[in-house]
Amino acid sequence: MGKRLVFFILAALVIAGGAIYFGSTGSASFIWQISGGGTLLLPIVAAAALVDSINPCAFSILLLTIAFLFS
Repeated sequence: MGKRLVFFILAALVIAGGAIYFGSTGSASFIWQISGGGTLLLPIVAAAALVDSINPCAFSILLLTIAFLFS
């Protein structure tokens, strides 16, 4: 139980640190740097949207809806 607690505390610290870093004004310059001065900004946003749109619950609901429609 102790290892799990340490893991969750570390994970919470990493998430909180990321939220603080990306919530600050310095995150805009960081994104501008990794996007190559804006040339890769659209592909980065498109990839982030694609990753964000994957929802495991949607697959089960989709299967249930298709099964209902065919029944």
